[in-house]
Amino acid sequence: MCRPLHQPDGPLSAGPTASRRTVLRAAGLTGAATAAAGLGLTAATTAVALPRQNTADNVASWRPDPDSPRFTLVVMPDTQYLFDGASIHTEPVEASLRYILDHGRDENIVFLSHLGDLTEHGLADEFGPLSEAFRLLDRRRVGYSVLAGNHDIDSRTDDQRGRTSYLDAFGPQRLRRLPTFGGATPDGYNTYHLFRAAGREWLVLALDWRPSAGSFAWARDVIKKHPKTPVILTTHEIVYADQYGDEADFAPHGKRLWDELIADNDQIFDDVLVLANHPLRLGIDSPHEMRAWRDAAPGIMIGMEGAPGAQAGAFPGWAGPNSIRGEYVNKPSENSWPGYPAAAYVTYGGFDWATATVGGLWDSMLAEGRLFSITSNSDVHRVAYDTWKNGDWLPGQNFDNTGRLPDPVNTTQPQPGGDFWPGQFSRTHVGVTRYGYRQVMAGMRAGRVWVDHGQLIDGIDVRVNREHGIGRGATLGGRLRVRRGEKIVLNGTVTTASRPNHHGEVPRLAHLDVIRGAVRGPVADRDEWRAPDTRVVHTADVEGRTGRYTLRIPVGRAEESFYLRLRGSDGKRNAPGFLGAAIDPHGPIPHEPGNGDPWLDTWCYTNPVFVDVVR
Repeated sequence: MCRPLHQPDGPLSAGPTASRRTVLRAAGLTGAATAAAGLGLTAATTAVALPRQNTADNVASWRPDPDSPRFTLVVMPDTQYLFDGASIHTEPVEASLRYILDHGRDENIVFLSHLGDLTEHGLADEFGPLSEAFRLLDRRRVGYSVLAGNHDIDSRTDDQRGRTSYLDAFGPQRLRRLPTFGGATPDGYNTYHLFRAAGREWLVLALDWRPSAGSFAWARDVIKKHPKTPVILTTHEIVYADQYGDEADFAPHGKRLWDELIADNDQIFDDVLVLANHPLRLGIDSPHEMRAWRDAAPGIMIGMEGAPGAQAGAFPGWAGPNSIRGEYVNKPSENSWPGYPAAAYVTYGGFDWATATVGGLWDSMLAEGRLFSITSNSDVHRVAYDTWKNGDWLPGQNFDNTGRLPDPVNTTQPQPGGDFWPGQFSRTHVGVTRYGYRQVMAGMRAGRVWVDHGQLIDGIDVRVNREHGIGRGATLGGRLRVRRGEKIVLNGTVTTASRPNHHGEVPRLAHLDVIRGAVRGPVADRDEWRAPDTRVVHTADVEGRTGRYTLRIPVGRAEESFYLRLRGSDGKRNAPGFLGAAIDPHGPIPHEPGNGDPWLDTWCYTNPVFVDVVR
């Protein structure tokens, strides 16, 4: 069983067998997580005990569709406490495996990957019952992979350790009977598997707790022999987290995996997106670093968190007199970039200063003519007013000797927390043409994104076109090529909120601002955070309007390249923006410490549309 917060295991040594260490070993599906987001995979949740269905031998309905664009790869992490010495409980695993058989068709379950720590002590008496449970899949020839975790073998050894109870139970002699088995290293501890889904072949690499140099070479060769096959890498240890869960880094073994296998094999990561989180909470992300990240991988590093989580962290009377929405309660430190003003370390209408400031950091990056997106996520850690908490330790117990936190308990009394549930307050909307994770990631990469708080509106469609242009024009994240002097029109179709939000009120949009910025190309000073030629150029008063309506807003002639973006609010709290009324006459403002009811100050922002003047 894996700890949620811990330090990495060290190198192999001759010391005592490692006990439950501080490694995020269940985070071992490197590449699978990215494949799940970008290639149509539906990553299954942790296996749970479910009632047995009434099917013949519980296998009749497992008939996945290999050509359907949607499919499920089941991930089963540590089952060790179910197979712990004399304490053997096969029922949850059996029920989970029967669920795969019963729902193979309707959920299109194509494969199962176990991430190791199958047992607690690696004993034959522990592996026996688990091995028998997996015969449910063997009889139906359902493809699956397993790998050894540190509890399954002597954790001081690599895969040259020789025969073990793990290998006796789940070695190649068993797996090669399955149609998905591709091959194994001579030692038997590393295997690869091939399955079909979404009309193509996929490869799963299941690597040992500590692969030897020869096994790394074998894995590279397997990938080389399947040059067009997406690779899902599974192993037991990759990253670890600090004691607060705020920072994660490679464990030494994870770093070795990256250096020797992952970094030079793009097949393992078919798709991945990166966004900078809460940039000005600490001020440690300088403008030149943001630009360097964007320039290093423009198709991967696509933007930043426009609004942080912890939006419920400053309810009046809840989190203390100094609380700020987003938990932006910090001051500049020695680690902060010194060019940020002190006022940048709080949120404005719940949004990060970098996003909320018209003519600020976000605009300075857009003014280079390159897309840089924003998001708004819930970032849930502890939900405000939730009554559940972690249970208390029994005498003599702690994280190090149990490997887990106590079970949560309902106190019936609100517990400390500053978050909302996902989607309860913060939302990121992505424009897609088809349903699927790949389509969502493609939409994010294309910049078809707008965000809102408090379910302020149901929808917004933005189109920028020539005054008499043919077609619908360019939308969010897109580009419109025009000749110098052509007249440009923005059409914004707003669908107002049609139902009460999670606060019990039907939100109402009060105004919609058009923000225009000149595109000047790359900046001379990469620490520049101002865009002096960006400002609010039009404000539409839409208070009282309901249903769906379209605003047709002329934005003048295109004498030079520029971009347009929209911002709206409920109109309850605004004032001249950070850079003055001439730039932003009624922008978001900080709230008083300890008095930040988020439901009384909601905003929406869209990504930009670029207008490129052909010279």
